[in-house]
Amino acid sequence: MTTWQGVTNFLQDCKSAIRAGLYHFVPREKSNQGLIDLGLTDCEEAVSWLLGLTPEDYSCGPEEDRDRPGEDIWVFGTEISGQEVYIKLKLLEDPRTGVGCRAKILGFHPAEAPLIYPLRGGGP
Repeated sequence: MTTWQGVTNFLQDCKSAIRAGLYHFVPREKSNQGLIDLGLTDCEEAVSWLLGLTPEDYSCGPEEDRDRPGEDIWVFGTEISGQEVYIKLKLLEDPRTGVGCRAKILGFHPAEAPLIYPLRGGGP
């Protein structure tokens, strides 16, 4: 687990990248079906949920990405239409500029198991 400030910093960077259009939804079957199951017609509708994440939505991370060693993933959860939603994110250096970052959305689907929210009710 990380600190409230660490999560806040990650979310600020992630949201800045998203607002700048520097984000990518990884096209995975589970996430594609998850958007449909949640009643979201496309990835753009999911963006508003991403921009609304708070440190209290933090579940775990940073943890090393098992598919890409040296890169970290973060997991958040939120509720959409009465369903708990699992959101897996990472930030990467923007390859176009070599600076800043871009957001990569690795997962966005109904949670398969209840998530733990270690920062709920425990702000700074």
